[in-house]
Amino acid sequence: MTKNPVSSTVRRCTPGSQLVPRIAFDFHGTIADPKKALEALLIEFRGRRGREPGPHELSMMKDQVHTNIPYIAQFVEPVPGSIELLQELALGSSQIFIVTSSNADASNAVLQWLQYRQVDTCISAFFMSGRHRMKREAFIPGMFDLFIENCPRQAGELRRFRIARYVILLTCGDRVARGRLPRGVITAKDFGEVRTHIQRLLPSALSHARQTA
Repeated sequence: MTKNPVSSTVRRCTPGSQLVPRIAFDFHGTIADPKKALEALLIEFRGRRGREPGPHELSMMKDQVHTNIPYIAQFVEPVPGSIELLQELALGSSQIFIVTSSNADASNAVLQWLQYRQVDTCISAFFMSGRHRMKREAFIPGMFDLFIENCPRQAGELRRFRIARYVILLTCGDRVARGRLPRGVITAKDFGEVRTHIQRLLPSALSHARQTA
């Protein structure tokens, strides 16, 4: 697995005359679920201090679930079905990419998390788009065939700038407020639906990639 700040360093694999699917996944909230780890820290803090954390204390807790490598590896759980799908896609010879808008410290924690969950060998490359940047700023149009993202705004920008042929918004069962669903973005409530969408959309995405190659 390569680690890159930008995407132009990784070319599409083309064994023979076949195009290998390129599928990107956001990390925080899509592959991994830091919310439960943060909730556990909040419960522990309330029990120990008998009060709610202040702004600085809450910020430190958020940093812990994003940058503290030992804590992340042990306590940040995968989103149900994410690990299995990554393994399945890798066995099917897809190029799998992990994209995060985190800083360098958090990106090191992400790599450790992937190793701890034994899926680092499934990943072709890991990209950092940088904090306070939209992911689409780091990529050229047509970089991916599919992109799975849990943030409506990020998903909308990825679709609008055609970074991927298809963008899937993972809602984890949450309702997307009217007007927040980006145009052209497909929704999935869980990774079962993500798998179904990938199976349905991939032939069309690869056909488009051949035409534009």
